[in-house]
Amino acid sequence: MKPIIPFLILGSIGAVGVVSDVRGTGGGTATPVDPPPTVTVTTTGPVTVKASFERTTLPANQEGDTFVRVAITGLAQQKDATTQQLPVSLTLVIDRSGSMGSEHKMETAKDAACKAVQALSPGDRFAVVSFDNGAEQLATGDVVPATVQRACLAISGLDARGSTDMAAGLDVGAQAARTIAGSGRVNRLLLLSDGRPDSEAGLAERTAALARAGVVTTTIGLGTDYNEDLMASIADRGLGNTWFVESQPEKRGGTTLASIFQTELSSMADVVAKGTVLRLTEQDGLQVADVIGFPHDRSGHDVIVPIGDVYAGHTTDLLVRVRHPAARGDHHLLDVAVSGTATRSTRDPGAAGDDAFGTVVALNADFSADSAVVAAALVPEVAEEAEEWRTTQALLVANEAYNRGDFGGGDAILNEQKAKVQVQAKALGSSKLEALFSDVDSYQQQNQLGGLSTRASMNKVAKEKARDYQRGSKKGQ
Repeated sequence: MKPIIPFLILGSIGAVGVVSDVRGTGGGTATPVDPPPTVTVTTTGPVTVKASFERTTLPANQEGDTFVRVAITGLAQQKDATTQQLPVSLTLVIDRSGSMGSEHKMETAKDAACKAVQALSPGDRFAVVSFDNGAEQLATGDVVPATVQRACLAISGLDARGSTDMAAGLDVGAQAARTIAGSGRVNRLLLLSDGRPDSEAGLAERTAALARAGVVTTTIGLGTDYNEDLMASIADRGLGNTWFVESQPEKRGGTTLASIFQTELSSMADVVAKGTVLRLTEQDGLQVADVIGFPHDRSGHDVIVPIGDVYAGHTTDLLVRVRHPAARGDHHLLDVAVSGTATRSTRDPGAAGDDAFGTVVALNADFSADSAVVAAALVPEVAEEAEEWRTTQALLVANEAYNRGDFGGGDAILNEQKAKVQVQAKALGSSKLEALFSDVDSYQQQNQLGGLSTRASMNKVAKEKARDYQRGSKKGQ
């Protein structure tokens, strides 16, 4: 998880983007209208890229903070009766430490892992790794009935024992994943663990290296005693999802391990781009302060954000906090570049390889001294994302209050933010913000019903929700 960032956006404003496929070109002065014009988009290869500031006009002669929204959408693929999905290479890394023996966690994990292997298709590959004091590869191979049967037999023989050497599990898992991976395949590692590892050193760095090799890592935390911040960090650096599964979630309407495997496997069928990278290049005095919820690196005036897989019909939303300069007239402030590798929807091993793609969206700003023009220049879809971020901050602060036993204080924080969300939802006519209100309200009611007895579980739920709000999560694909 990202640390809580103080809210510095007071009277935040921004500018509409103008698209160009040539870095550094401008698009002229934006003319404010009511309502704001539709933001221009660019489509290249398998994705559409849309970028805009929070408002279509900035105030003249004063610096300020604002948001930029970048939306990367995978294009829906045309399919017919002969179309087949990309082949999958799936590596399961299963914690079998002693604590997995409680609450039926080991049995649940074994059942779901076998079903995940059985759900793969001919042409797919798999590997299964387990770890406790050390790690071992249990099974690997192409998906045919005999190898699947041997894998399930090996999985069924797992029992809970020993400590939690997650580093060894990731090392053996990474080696297995690299062995079965391929450039024309969807490569995924799923890590299941219920507790805290013997050492946290280097775990996120391992999945980051694996992501650079083209293998995405998703983490699944079992029970209420695991380190959710660490597991989220491992998934973030691995460019995957993070999930929380409490004991017997079906009795409380929670997420089940079987449903997670189904969601992850379904998403692999829809990957249209791999190794996707966003590059933000600062221009003319603008400064990128944060890419909210996404790991990123800076090189001079470039901020580089690994995105990983992009899915057909799914939009990955990124909210970028920036500081704009004091200026007048028209200015070119930011270049938004997206690049990656387009996948080919085929299981034919003799098919041609994947294709590289890239595009640039150039954002220009028009500055006005007329406060009415600035005030009327709100871009609704970016305002929605900004309100989600504000709600994230409120949720995390309220969650800390709940952890201290201050339920009145936590409720007050969420009630205030929910009221703001309702006002903004009505002003924008936003069903997305209405759903956000309902989600936070449901979390709050569960806290009120469970009290301190459910804090371990609800603490993880709050952090998972906050991460999903911030990352434009891929869950549900």
